[in-house]
Formats: sequence, structure tokens, C-alpha cells
Amino acid sequence: MVNRDKEQEFADLIGARLSSQDEDFGGVDVKADFTVDVKAMKKVWRGDNSPQGEFHWIELRNVQGNPGWAYSKADFIAFETPGSWLLVKPSDLQGYLNTVQFMLYDGEDIPLFKLYSRKGRKDLMTLIPTDKLKTICFEILKKSD
Repeated sequence: MVNRDKEQEFADLIGARLSSQDEDFGGVDVKADFTVDVKAMKKVWRGDNSPQGEFHWIELRNVQGNPGWAYSKADFIAFETPGSWLLVKPSDLQGYLNTVQFMLYDGEDIPLFKLYSRKGRKDLMTLIPTDKLKTICFEILKKSD
């Protein structure tokens, strides 16, 4: 599983362990002296050739309609970029999201700062530039070579 591989990559980088299955269901992927919810780079669209680091999807509401991982109980959310991991406190992400004036996605272009939901699901997501995450990140960890 790609995400678990990325979680292991991050855990190895900081000398931590992967979470247990119970912890993982609680939104914690990695445990050290602090907890981390790990978010690998993703494609903008399913049909894209490969993941990219220019934008990150943010889950505001999950497929069950409950608060999404943007409201994680982990101490940090780690966003992958091509050369690093951005550690962001969920409260800082939420504070930033509260300043954004979102519009509904209209099917045009990419849903940057637009609310997007998949047909037949209760989820709600938005796409934000990685550069915005860099302005609120707690720390940037360089990937090991």
C-alpha cells in the first residue's frame, strides 16, 4: 500500500514507529513523542500520470460526512513534497482554512480553493497550494537521500 510505505518513510526519517491499527483509525499514522497524520503527495486528478507536490488535497469532511482529517487529533499533519515533509499543526491548518473564502467547484479547471465533493459521497475537499502550507508549517524536514 503506497500510503503505508510513505508513513514508514516518514517514521524512519524521524526515528519513530508506525501506529497500531487502532491508532491509525484515530487519524494517527506515526508515533514518537508526538503523533503525526502523514499525507503523501497525490495526483490532482485520478487520470494524472503521477503524484505532484504543487498542490495538496485537504479533507474537510470524510465520506461518512464526519469531520475530515483536517480536524485531526494528531499533534501534526506531515505533508509530503518532492524534497521534504512539512509539519503543520492541525489547529494552524484550521486557522488558515478559516481565512479562505471558498467557492463551490463548478467543474472548470482545478478546484483550487473550491469545495469539491464526489458524486454519491458525503465528503468535502479542497485543493490548496503547497506554498500556502509552507507559510503555516511548524517545521520543514528534509527527506533523506
